Amino acid sequence: MIYTDFSSTALQFLNKYKEPNHSMNKVPVLFLLILLIFSCREEIVEPGNFAGNINEPIQINDQNSFTFLINARQFSMNLTVPATFNSSTSRISITLNDHESGTVFISIRDSANRERYTHSLAEDVSFYTDVMDGFVPDIIKIRTESFSGKLRIQLTDVF
Repeated sequence: MIYTDFSSTALQFLNKYKEPNHSMNKVPVLFLLILLIFSCREEIVEPGNFAGNINEPIQINDQNSFTFLINARQFSMNLTVPATFNSSTSRISITLNDHESGTVFISIRDSANRERYTHSLAEDVSFYTDVMDGFVPDIIKIRTESFSGKLRIQLTDVF
């Protein structure tokens, strides 16, 4: 059988290099050292930090889906994102944790640039959801003013 031939060959190889002061004795130590060096990460995200590094927003903008995440500290921004939706019924879900200061403003506009949905946040929101019906989201605007907290905004089509 091939398996037993391979096993016996492997055993012969290992027995051959069990002799003291042989250079193959250093291979396991070298392998572990290389594994340790290359498995370390420089930027480790701490537990509970769902949005990565502080003041670095994350956006995922796919067909019929938009997600925005940020872990902010005194962060101000004005973001305008084109949406890629094709349904006239959408759901927005918002979570704001560990709010310390500032305000978040959300605005969604249709293809005629009419503001069709607005929402502002200035305190913790464990989970807020709303259905937007009768228009196709075309532009998503998110504005923060001296905002500190962990924010998640998700916009999805409702089929």
